[in-house]
Amino acid sequence: MDTRDDEIIGLALNALSNGLDHEEMYLKGLSSGLLPIIQVAERRAKETEEREYKPGNNYGFSGPADTRSESYRYTATYLRALSSALEADPVECANHFRSAMRLYAIYDCDMDPKGAVRFAIDEAATAAEEAISRAYKATPTEWWAKYPWNPSDAVQEGTGEVFVAFKNLDAQGCETKDCRMAQTIAVFLRQKAFSVFISLDSLEQLGRSAYMDAIEIALQNAKVLIAVGTSVENLTSRWVKHEWHSFHQDIVEGFKPSGEIFTVIDGITQRDLPRALRQRQVFPFSEDGLEALSRFLARALGRDGVT
Repeated sequence: MDTRDDEIIGLALNALSNGLDHEEMYLKGLSSGLLPIIQVAERRAKETEEREYKPGNNYGFSGPADTRSESYRYTATYLRALSSALEADPVECANHFRSAMRLYAIYDCDMDPKGAVRFAIDEAATAAEEAISRAYKATPTEWWAKYPWNPSDAVQEGTGEVFVAFKNLDAQGCETKDCRMAQTIAVFLRQKAFSVFISLDSLEQLGRSAYMDAIEIALQNAKVLIAVGTSVENLTSRWVKHEWHSFHQDIVEGFKPSGEIFTVIDGITQRDLPRALRQRQVFPFSEDGLEALSRFLARALGRDGVT
């Protein structure tokens, strides 16, 4: 990166150094504070590729333009690893760090992507898998471990009183934290005898057209929508926004006069949310938060006896 990019590194270093002597809650806030810096790096990578990329025959690498864009992506991914470390999420940290190592190896040694670099990438991937395994074993059991998602318990009817909207996969095709949250929420509420629709149930084997038809039918039949998110970007991604926005429009236009939208968040605040979500009830992703959600849900569905 050249001198124009010093601001990215400078912002990140200042943010991190300011948090060294603070308590845990400050560090979680610092994790969210890294997000704008990450977004700057990702945007510059995209701008560089759109402006300068010229496909060549060197396995997709064309020299300085690619090296610069990869350096931006490396910076962004490495900062995401730091952010997840501040959140005390060792699995997310290991996943992001593995991606960062892959990007670093490619951009630092792009003269030989087929030889030693590929070997180094494979070796790093193996080490990362081992680190993730150790992290799972070393991490204390958290409250959500009491509500494990088991695909074999998938509900087959494809509809429910409650529709859970969430971003399933990230840009690298990996399962998001939002997805794991949605799984926990679905299991938690089903144990409370609520009828919950979550797209992981029985839709994955459907073709795209049938999948979208099933989603629309589930949205039409649901009485309550729960939006799940760890970031504004995930909550406003194309399909997640379509789900909660169309549900909100049905409420506003009188098609769902008793419809409700609730939001469950982690790592962001209610103030960060889009207006349609911010103006309704918001719950933290915690056991107490989900207990409160179930009480509000029972009232919304006319089942005050369910707790």
